[in-house]
Amino acid sequence: MSKSTQLNFFIVPDDLPEINDFLKSKGILFVKLPILPGGKVFADDIMIRTPEENPKTYLAGKKFEKKLRLWQNDEKSPLDVDVVRSYVIEFNRGGFSPEGILQRGKFFALYTFDDNGKILRKESEFKIWVEAVYSSFKKEFLRRAAEHKDLYFSPNALKWMKANGAKTDKSGMKAYPSTKIKAS
Repeated sequence: MSKSTQLNFFIVPDDLPEINDFLKSKGILFVKLPILPGGKVFADDIMIRTPEENPKTYLAGKKFEKKLRLWQNDEKSPLDVDVVRSYVIEFNRGGFSPEGILQRGKFFALYTFDDNGKILRKESEFKIWVEAVYSSFKKEFLRRAAEHKDLYFSPNALKWMKANGAKTDKSGMKAYPSTKIKAS
């Protein structure tokens, strides 16, 4: 069993409402940061409404809800997700920087971890669920472009790339427009 799995992609903010609806239709629960002490753990959607919200959302299957582990530095600090022990997929939306550069998004899940020298594996059912989420997400939202055949893009991201003459960097983490046009 591999230790982790990651799916990288480029999406634009206009994709988020449809992605949100898709994930909800799959019965996925959302955990958005920060989680304030005594606050609600599960969010209603993946949308970012304030600058304080983290660009990451954690996705949990309903059958893995009890496998969510939270931690905090002290009793006054916000809670965070223990991504090592939790049965979650980290969803980083990517999106546009203030300079109009499109940042890569990703899904990331950890299957095995080191617990003080002891290697622990998450249940195989979790791996099956993660792969099903990745597969259905790719089928529904992602495409490959001839000029970027190793990368995945939403149709809206490809449209933005073409309209702005954008090119990805060698690492595949950013897409730079050839013009100074801001993100739409």
